[in-house]
Parts: sequence; C-alpha cells; structure tokens
Amino acid sequence: MFLTPALAFTMMSTSGQMGAPGAAALGIGLQLFLPFVLGQILRRLIGDWVARHGSALRYVGRESVLLIVYSAFSAGERDGVWHSAPSTALLRLVLLSTMLVTAILWLTRFTADLMRFERADVRAIQFCGTKKALVTGLPMAAVLFAGQPVGQIILPLMVFHQVQLTMCAWLANRYRHRVA
Repeated sequence: MFLTPALAFTMMSTSGQMGAPGAAALGIGLQLFLPFVLGQILRRLIGDWVARHGSALRYVGRESVLLIVYSAFSAGERDGVWHSAPSTALLRLVLLSTMLVTAILWLTRFTADLMRFERADVRAIQFCGTKKALVTGLPMAAVLFAGQPVGQIILPLMVFHQVQLTMCAWLANRYRHRVA
C-alpha cells in the first residue's frame, strides 16, 4: 500500500505526470489505509454482528470489487484504450502477464513447499500471492495520476487482472478435481 506508490514516485518522478508525493500519500491513506484501520477498530464493536450476518455481508465485499473492476474497464473505454492500443501490444501484454502470473504461482508454491506448509495452506498461499492487483491498484493510480488518462495508465493492470483470474480459476478447478 505504501511501497508501490513510493516506488512509482522514485521511478517516474522525471516524467512530470504525477502529483505531489504528500498529496498522493494522503489520498492513498484515505482511500485504502483508513478503511482498513477503521475496520480493525470497529471489529471490537460490531464483530459479533458481522459474524452473525456474514453470509449477507459477503455480497457487499464481492460487489465492491465488482464496482472497482467495472470502473477500471469503464475508464479504459472512456479513454479509448481498447481502440488505441495496437493488437500486437495487447498480445505482448497478455503474454507477459501470463508469464508473470505463472512465475508468481510457481514461486509461491515452491516457497510454501520448501517451508513444509500443508497442502491446503500451499494452495491458499498460491492464490493470495497474485491477488488484489486491480482492487488496490486502481485507487492508487487514480490518486497518483489525477487528471491523467487513468484508463491508459492502468491497461497493463487490467490485462494482468484478467489473466490472473483466468489462470487461478483454471488452477482452482484442477485442485478441486484432485480432491474429488
């Protein structure tokens, strides 16, 4: 949450496309960190109620993620990213994302096996190792690149997200068949 924007500022500061680091840190803190902290604080007050209504509240979390993904793809459509990006560039992006997700899945599995985690934990580690890219990346990009065509900036993230979902769904299905 804090390392990614810091790396972005370090690597992209010469382009003049990003806002002030202090304003970006405040924006990211308000959009991502503050809700996390408030959730932890409120857990003591409403934790039992949340546990009792967990099945209904699960949909709120899923719908929130759906809205974030929808807003990312809408921003891409608004910015004309799908029409302006050459098909060869999109293909290279898909291939690079596939290689990256494959490497992450392999590395997380290798590391978890090396540390002798149980099979269920290994699988959880694998899936957690590739998640949350778009859900946290879009709010960060919106803050870091305020006023810029965010849809074009996050195109690699949108492609990565789709590749990751597809590959993890395939892997989950394979794991499900191994258990059955």
